[in-house]
Amino acid sequence: HFLLGALQSNSEKSYLDALKSFRIECNAQGIQFQQLGPEEQDWILAEHILALHDRDPNLRTKAVYLVAAITKINPTRRFKAAQRVLLSWGTEMTKREAPPMPKDLLLAIVVWLHVHERPVVATVILIWFSGLLRVSEVLNLVRRNIVMCETAAILILDRTKRGQNETVVLTNMSVIK
Repeated sequence: HFLLGALQSNSEKSYLDALKSFRIECNAQGIQFQQLGPEEQDWILAEHILALHDRDPNLRTKAVYLVAAITKINPTRRFKAAQRVLLSWGTEMTKREAPPMPKDLLLAIVVWLHVHERPVVATVILIWFSGLLRVSEVLNLVRRNIVMCETAAILILDRTKRGQNETVVLTNMSVIK
């Protein structure tokens, strides 16, 4: 398995751990994985991934490492069924996106810019990150397209990547004031 040796040490450990667990499972079921044909290996691997999913949906990373390790060991084979199972597992997971910048850091930058007499830049950065806008959206924003209310600021975006005249509503009171 010289291809596994080319990995960084932490990746190599994750690959080897996934392989070890898979071998233990195969041995417990009396399956000699390496003796099977390519199609049978693919189905056994896909079934193992389904079992991991049923056991704990948080084991997807382990399943990804396993498929990657087996693919590195057998670089000429395609494990289509296993890949499809992994893909469908990935699509059912909710995406957890990190905010582009922690709120405290954003407010610190805005305050710093105001102290250094850069209120326009401070306002642009505040709107940009608070509204999760693209650079082009914030740069194309004009004053007439910002509607201020008591509890919200409404941004009307003329030119967006997704379409015309989209709106973004900012409700964070520290941003609105």
